[in-house]
Amino acid sequence: MHGGGGASYASGVAEEALRVARTHLEHGTTTTMASTVTGEIDEVARQAAVLSELVEDGVLAGIHFEGPFISHNRCGAHRPDLLRDPDPALVRKLVDAARGRARMVTLAPELPGGLESVRMLAELGVVAAVGHTDADYGRTLEAVEAGATVATHLFNAMPGIAHRAPGPIVALLEDERVTVELINDGVHLHPSVLDLAYGTVSAARWRRGTWTCRGSRWCRGSWTCTCTAVGVRRTRRGSRRRRCGWRAPTWSTGRRRRWPPR
Repeated sequence: MHGGGGASYASGVAEEALRVARTHLEHGTTTTMASTVTGEIDEVARQAAVLSELVEDGVLAGIHFEGPFISHNRCGAHRPDLLRDPDPALVRKLVDAARGRARMVTLAPELPGGLESVRMLAELGVVAAVGHTDADYGRTLEAVEAGATVATHLFNAMPGIAHRAPGPIVALLEDERVTVELINDGVHLHPSVLDLAYGTVSAARWRRGTWTCRGSRWCRGSWTCTCTAVGVRRTRRGSRRRRCGWRAPTWSTGRRRRWPPR
């Protein structure tokens, strides 16, 4: 998760990060890994140094770098002007800035340096995750062989499945070494897509979750998320949604829920 309660893990301010952790603890999330967002390399490194102290204090379970090593074509809410190729030296700079508290790095393996960075992360004991990617089926398999073991929010921010171009989704679903994340908040994925994933991989291989940022809990209005303006609005059921992600109860299958959500 990136934030909540009007605060962000990417602020680089310890008090804000504490507010995020407390907000989610109040709502039942007992263990939190802080996710950063795309930014200038030096700034993200500074954020990692601040967050690493909270990991040492037991407030956070670790640090996840999501961006800037992702595809321009699949960047979502991340600022495209700040994206970088996953040069192993730059990836290592962020990992080192976390002082042994980096747990995962999401990257697009098709970019220059992608596979080399995956191998390096595996050697360092940091999880390499495939996400925000435009990789094809073959390159995704190469990434898994190089050491990638997680699919960051599978289906979202990556090519879909086509009959002659299975893409990263099929590659990540079919390999038993890969854990797949699914944003099962009722907005990001159609219920039938969730059912497809649940029917394809064992329960030990998928992780359910919601997408949270600064505007979660549950603040109406406009917020800056990864330096991209987003909004939060109240739905008929009383939850508040964001355009690119929201905090809501998770559910395993949506066949009893209305789709599309209102």
